Amino acid sequence: MQTCDTLLHAGVLLTQDDDRRVLENAALAIDGGRIVALGCGRDVTAAWQAREILDLSGMLVMPGLVNAHTHAAMTFLRGLADDMPLMDWLQQKIFPVEQGQTPDLVRLGSLLGFAEMLRTGTTACVDMYIFEAAVLEAADRAGLRCLAGEGVFNFPSACCPDADAALACTREMAQRWAGHDRLHVAVMPHSVYTTTAAQLTACRELADELGLPLHIHLAETRQETALSLQQHGLRPVAHADRLGLLRPGIILAHVVDVDADEMALLARRGVSVVHNPSSNMKLASGVAPVPTMLDAGVRLALGSDGAASNNRLNMFTEMGRAALLHKAAGDPETMPARTVLDMATRGGAAGPGQRRRRPCRGPSRGLHRAGPFRAQHAAAVQCGLPRRLRGHRHGSGPDHGGGRGPVPRRPLQPLRLRGPVCGSARDAPLRPAPSGPARNGGLKPQPLRPACRECPGRQQGAAPGGDPVHGGT
Repeated sequence: MQTCDTLLHAGVLLTQDDDRRVLENAALAIDGGRIVALGCGRDVTAAWQAREILDLSGMLVMPGLVNAHTHAAMTFLRGLADDMPLMDWLQQKIFPVEQGQTPDLVRLGSLLGFAEMLRTGTTACVDMYIFEAAVLEAADRAGLRCLAGEGVFNFPSACCPDADAALACTREMAQRWAGHDRLHVAVMPHSVYTTTAAQLTACRELADELGLPLHIHLAETRQETALSLQQHGLRPVAHADRLGLLRPGIILAHVVDVDADEMALLARRGVSVVHNPSSNMKLASGVAPVPTMLDAGVRLALGSDGAASNNRLNMFTEMGRAALLHKAAGDPETMPARTVLDMATRGGAAGPGQRRRRPCRGPSRGLHRAGPFRAQHAAAVQCGLPRRLRGHRHGSGPDHGGGRGPVPRRPLQPLRLRGPVCGSARDAPLRPAPSGPARNGGLKPQPLRPACRECPGRQQGAAPGGDPVHGGT
């Protein structure tokens, strides 16, 4: 029998591996902060002796969510400006106020934002703002994973007098946090309408030199498209492509105003697109054609954007809105829960520029490589709702300002994967899959693989393929 730090018993374990197994009466063995085994509770318990037992038999245990586009420090600007279109909102309200930001304000605002994310199940994020060195310090203290970069503009920010200074700041951050287990740096030009072609080229060259991802707002509104046509004679996607900004390792936020040819180009280039449904609705930016992008093979993740344009950082809210928003077009089968959950976990879990994972054998092809964090290095579990929480429904529970009083919460424990997992439930009989044509590019609901409740004689160890949480080896 092997030893581990913690043995966690789960009533339901949502693995989000390649087979999307949902295991009942399951267990996780955790050692040194890493998941070393998972599977049928009887198998894992028989193979591992733990110094601590955590009984979550009445709860759901699942991977942490990835907020693939946010501005955590903007919690201080929550509610500053409502009922305004994006460009007026930015130029009349947000940019002027941000000229008064300081490193301390950004650090405190980020800590508040990270606390809100952790409380609602987010354990990793991609953050773009100013004074990002302070954001990374806050992320280090909060304990979540963060991909961050100093915002690059063609005008002075409170942090940097020009784009060159912002890139120098990015270089310094990359050097400081090189090799860190949770914190990583990306080059982050704000958008094509707040930077020049020369500045975007410099951003791409720095990303190439240092081997960093690049993150940018792109094609967020029709007004942005009109500005791009006026200034460059090209639509935003074509302009970015001409500058070499469309390739694997590039993360694009919003991508609302795109046509079929541009979506096909994004799929060919292997970029990642982050859907921000709440922000797009609040600022009337439009409805991103996410189902069509999925059909085209574009890699999709999910983000909250900043608290000033949302007004919350709750990824469960984003999943709900992403699922419902696109059904309004008339197809109740579009954007099923499995697809949206993939976007919020696997979609943001694989790291640009890191080694490629083997192809996904599940239905959501492409989603597993979309975002900023390697799944096997960023897997985290979230303890679900306590048994005594009753009557909780969307819009009425404690997270929504209602419900039946305070809910006791267990702290989120970031756990990373080491080695193969227990595959004892892999051979359990499949439930029949729903019949009918696949929707959203083959994202057909998959059969569940429940853990066997009686599995004597099983040996702990890796099943063929050695799938860890989120898949891969």
